[in-house]
Amino acid sequence: MPKLTAAERAKRAQSALELRRAGIPVGRIREELGFASVRATENAIAAGMSAAALQEDPNDIRRLELDRLDRLQAGLWGKAVRGDVTAVDRVLRLSELRMRFAGIPGDQRVMTNAFDETVKALSLPTIDAAAVAAGRRVAEQIDAATATGDPLQVTKALYLIPHLMNVLEKLGATPAARDAIGVVARAAPAGPPIEPAMTDLQAFRKARGIS
Repeated sequence: MPKLTAAERAKRAQSALELRRAGIPVGRIREELGFASVRATENAIAAGMSAAALQEDPNDIRRLELDRLDRLQAGLWGKAVRGDVTAVDRVLRLSELRMRFAGIPGDQRVMTNAFDETVKALSLPTIDAAAVAAGRRVAEQIDAATATGDPLQVTKALYLIPHLMNVLEKLGATPAARDAIGVVARAAPAGPPIEPAMTDLQAFRKARGIS
């Protein structure tokens, strides 16, 4: 592609910003406007934002930052679900940043806070870190959708609750899971095995030393 003039670069940056404001993914903006890479596309969007700083809508900035957090988390997610503790920690930190950028205060993180309290009480081993991260992600999505106040988003959040409960059940954190553990414990009590009850004939033979 021929080298662009400063005016042409500014115009393309403005076009990239307008497309991003419209919700077009960065990859598609790159293809649409012919940028050399995703990084170049992001730089152009940033340049467009700088040029329009006086008119910039804070909501646009928030959406762009949330998009960046989503992309960073997507890059770490594979390692997190495979149990990489460092990646899990980074994912959780990114989730917390997302909650703040989205404007969700702590007192509206009802599901996330409850999930964290449950996990804390379980004292789970490191090997369960990926399952914990997955459950927390679902809890965060429920809180984020509920905080919007949009009836459609709230309804969508309800469909996530069974997925969260499934994670909790796998972690042994639901009444049903605890009952199942209790049944197993009662079925196999500690100590020596209990001999089966003898019939009357067996008791009679034993009393008289008859084998």
